[in-house]
Amino acid sequence: MVAPLFKLGFISYPGMIVIGILIGFAFGYILQSVGMGNSRKIAAMFYGEDWAVMRIMFSAVVTAMMLTFLFYYLGLLDLSLVQLAGLNLSGQIIGGLLLGAGMVIGGY
Repeated sequence: MVAPLFKLGFISYPGMIVIGILIGFAFGYILQSVGMGNSRKIAAMFYGEDWAVMRIMFSAVVTAMMLTFLFYYLGLLDLSLVQLAGLNLSGQIIGGLLLGAGMVIGGY
């Protein structure tokens, strides 16, 4: 777990775990409250009938991106301390195919 606030000593390891859990619960609650846990809504997205799931996820990605750059420009985040995982395209393709096959088999 590499986080700039942890590396700079602003928060401890248990504090980082608690913050991660709280953010995860908040994100899960928001996704569930807007209907992202509804299998019919997800299936409708695959059939091209309902784009709400894509709009919500796109909004989440854009918001995270804008906040990251805002914190960088305000000097609150040093991007050189943020570690990004390398791209493993073959693993992502295989994982996507397995996820899609599981949804098809499960009748999602």
